[in-house]
Amino acid sequence: MSHMRKEIHRLTYAAMFLALGILLPMAFHSIPNSGRIFLPMHIPALLAGFLLGPFYGLFVGAMSPLLSTFLTGMPALGSMPGMVLEVGAYGLLSGFFYRLMKTRNETFDIFLTLFLSLLIGKGLKGMYDCFLYLSEGNSYSWAIFSATYFIEAWPGLILQVILIPSLLSILRVLGFLTPEDRFFFAYKQRNVILRKEAAFFNEKAKNDELREGERKNKFQEGLLSLPFNKEDTILEVGSGLGEAVNFLSEQGYKIIGIDLAHEQIAKAKQFFPISSTQFLSSSFEDMKEENAYDVLLLLNTYPHFLDYRFFAQKARRLLKKNGKIYIVQEEKTKELNHLLSKKDKNHLSRNLSSPFIESLPFLFHFKRRKDLEKDVKFPYCIILEKRK
Repeated sequence: MSHMRKEIHRLTYAAMFLALGILLPMAFHSIPNSGRIFLPMHIPALLAGFLLGPFYGLFVGAMSPLLSTFLTGMPALGSMPGMVLEVGAYGLLSGFFYRLMKTRNETFDIFLTLFLSLLIGKGLKGMYDCFLYLSEGNSYSWAIFSATYFIEAWPGLILQVILIPSLLSILRVLGFLTPEDRFFFAYKQRNVILRKEAAFFNEKAKNDELREGERKNKFQEGLLSLPFNKEDTILEVGSGLGEAVNFLSEQGYKIIGIDLAHEQIAKAKQFFPISSTQFLSSSFEDMKEENAYDVLLLLNTYPHFLDYRFFAQKARRLLKKNGKIYIVQEEKTKELNHLLSKKDKNHLSRNLSSPFIESLPFLFHFKRRKDLEKDVKFPYCIILEKRK
């Protein structure tokens, strides 16, 4: 997805969250003091920060009370500047901390980001209130602050702590929140990621060797169990040393292998000179063809795609009518994720979920073909067919 197209998407989502920031308080209006108790305006600003980043989070958070005051009269004009400060801070801070703090446990990152954003945002609003109280000759105390922002607002705080992580988990499963979104400048970071991945696999190629013995037999048996048609044009994404390309080519299949690591491609051509014309040094992201392939084969490579929304859209353009994606792993999910947890710091990948979860981001443009998966002899297999 181009940078411009992605920014248009972000603007669209920001407008949606801004509308929610106005409509949600109206929905709670029938309950007395609902704004102070349930804090409905805070939720869209926090979500905007998590999903869209600090700039859009600040925009949604600051504009929601401003527009709401002029359109609905809530909050009152006198309360509006403080709300702009508080809710704007929530959007800014949630977007900032979620991209700053990256541990191996994303759920922990979400809760820590939420805690820090709420704490600092309420602290800023408390300082603003203190200034107003003192300027009017009144005293301000910790008791007033805690009663206003914690004791009275406890239902809203509990709602945020439950609702926001739950929504983010759902959006992550559906592909609307990807690991790539956790970078401050995701569109620039993609090139950095590709360079790191290429460097990692180029270095890895120096020590990689072909499968032998039982491992080779099991690998080839798995390949033969994949329900390809001889008329299919197959593209293997991340072909590595070229073992799958060479073996399937020997079986009469039309297959091309691409890999972003030129050392892997060079070694594949060295191992399999007869198949050398079928190996291309290219990244999946740079492919420009449309309706060119019947099958995309991802053999042990899908966890390296951080933006599965982008992958699904790119795959849809590359595939012909009724084209299929084969996501295949030689290890079971638990074994694979254990291996990925030991990855080199320059090797960016993500844990793999169950086939059901991993197929969800594709369901807008693809349908899962469980009937084709049942006889596959690899431990992990998802087959997706392009919708008409």
